[in-house]
Amino acid sequence: MSLMPTVLVVDDDPSIVELIKDFLENEKFEVRTACDAAEAWKIFQQQAIDCLVLDIMMPGENGFDLCRRIRRDSDVPILFLSARSDDVDKIRGLTLGGDDYIVKSASPGRSWPV
Repeated sequence: MSLMPTVLVVDDDPSIVELIKDFLENEKFEVRTACDAAEAWKIFQQQAIDCLVLDIMMPGENGFDLCRRIRRDSDVPILFLSARSDDVDKIRGLTLGGDDYIVKSASPGRSWPV
């Protein structure tokens, strides 16, 4: 059993996952990762998670649906991290139970699909 808070990072982009994981581990968080909602749900059911960083656009079940499922049983903090920047997406994420909504920034030479 870890004394460090555990964060579950859910994103289908391995470079984003590694960046967030490295940052959080440097800040003394225990980090679990998943590349899709099905894997995230399995981890969530098997281990105590203190916070989720959750992408919206993933193959299969999207982040909104996973948030809805988690909110049926848990009030764990959920931070959406998405390339979707429309206000309607932000409102939807927060209405479904997200605690914050952060828009991914595009770096030079890279554009995020919307």
